[in-house]
Amino acid sequence: MKHWKNLGNNSYAFFDSEKEIGKFTFFNTLNSKAIATQNEQEFHFKRTGFWKSTVEISDKLGQKMAEIYPEKWYSNTYILVYKNKNYQLVIRNNPLAEWVILDNKKEILAYQLSTQNGKATVKITSASAEIEVLFDYILWYLFRPIALENTGEDLSFMLPLLVQ
Repeated sequence: MKHWKNLGNNSYAFFDSEKEIGKFTFFNTLNSKAIATQNEQEFHFKRTGFWKSTVEISDKLGQKMAEIYPEKWYSNTYILVYKNKNYQLVIRNNPLAEWVILDNKKEILAYQLSTQNGKATVKITSASAEIEVLFDYILWYLFRPIALENTGEDLSFMLPLLVQ
């Protein structure tokens, strides 16, 4: 089961069961810089553009690996370009906040607020165990502010794995 663990100082560890997959550190900067690591790989996140609505993800050498930008400037749908393929990123609020990655209109990964035992939790739903780990980092980068606002320091996570 995948889950995030708060390490303090805006850092998180990402686990698959008990095995640590990587870490993610957020910096309090104007462009919302963050660095995720997995083994020897680094993913550098930053917001760009006038409204800071575009997210660029690059490797440690500065080569762009992925980009997220709004489908329309007023839209709740974004385009994720990764490995020359377009995915959709959708923000939903029905009944609670959710970020979803779609591949050809099929949900492949979602991070959403949920409730468990009267407390707000983060529910992670995956269509497959073989989802690119970068997609988890992307959704955590985007969803983390919502999770912090609603769950506080005591972050709880659930991961139902829906293999179709």
